[in-house]
Amino acid sequence: MGANGGQFGRLHEGKIVTVGTRSLEGVPDARETAYIAAMSRAKIVSAYAQWGTTSEAEDFAIDRYLPDDARVLDLGCGAGRMVDVFGDRFGSYSGVDGSPEMIAAARSKHPACEFEVADIAGLTIAPASVDAVLLMHNVIDSLCPFARRGIVLEMARASLSPRGILVCSSHLLHSGMSSGYIVEDYHGVEVSNYRSTASEFCAEVEKAGFNVVFLMKDKRGSQADWMYIVGTPRS
Repeated sequence: MGANGGQFGRLHEGKIVTVGTRSLEGVPDARETAYIAAMSRAKIVSAYAQWGTTSEAEDFAIDRYLPDDARVLDLGCGAGRMVDVFGDRFGSYSGVDGSPEMIAAARSKHPACEFEVADIAGLTIAPASVDAVLLMHNVIDSLCPFARRGIVLEMARASLSPRGILVCSSHLLHSGMSSGYIVEDYHGVEVSNYRSTASEFCAEVEKAGFNVVFLMKDKRGSQADWMYIVGTPRS
């Protein structure tokens, strides 16, 4: 996790990303700390480092909505999967993750890119300094307590240029469940992930200052497990 104050790195020319101060509600709780520890295990880092595929929804969102020559900020970047697949589409790229082990793997694969270890809810980003914020896979749903989700979404909104986009995925609620944090097995480790309905998630994103312009559900098994949205900053 990143420190609570001071500048941590020059992710873009102009040093757009710094570590800021956080209120108590912005501090990760034990569930998120356990999630990061699980994601830092060698077998999971290795699996992520080799994961170079994307979903239909991810492909469509990037192909259809990513601005040309975009300055991309990948929050919860893991081992750099989005650079593996879409790197030739990015004008510039910065990746941030809470796991030092994931960042080490990302740097090993992409030494020319800039990656930093930090708590994504503790960042302060210069206004209108990026053209795309990515929050892919489990990232937003692993944030605990719930208030951290809003902190990250509002920070993403403030950082985007007028032409910018947010691309974000979240776990869909299965039938018979209530929205909230669900303990699930992930690569043999129990972790907490937040699940909600598509309408609830869209409302959450819109509350942070976005217009949702794209929503796609991704069916991995007998039920749709994921939803992907693209949001544009609301003026």
